[in-house]
Amino acid sequence: MTELERGEIIREWLTLMQGQGALVNADATVLFTLLFGYLVVAYFVGKDLSRTQSIIFTALYIVAFAVSLGNIASNAMANVALTYPLLDACPECEIPPLVSPEGTVLVCLVNLAMLTASLYFMWSVRHPKAE
Repeated sequence: MTELERGEIIREWLTLMQGQGALVNADATVLFTLLFGYLVVAYFVGKDLSRTQSIIFTALYIVAFAVSLGNIASNAMANVALTYPLLDACPECEIPPLVSPEGTVLVCLVNLAMLTASLYFMWSVRHPKAE
């Protein structure tokens, strides 16, 4: 493999990785928008929602959150898969630490903690403790 071919492979893989990274960022933006919207609704009208409205709203939130988190995880793992051919072509290239299976699991766990905390917030608004 000539130096030119090697450089071309590296450029192509880096372009693919940047595209996958952009997809992860877009899905993270959607996820934070969902989280913000759910928390705003919980804070301002959570206690006034009927049980049915609350269940439907929360179910839709969980489904949308799960889809966004699934997209983040799949795009992040695709980015991880792209690193192996890149490292074969360019052993001296450095890969960020979050571009790893462990980094993807960590990001998913943090997002699941955010989901749990937001659901608990809605629960605490709808069921306040009597003082």
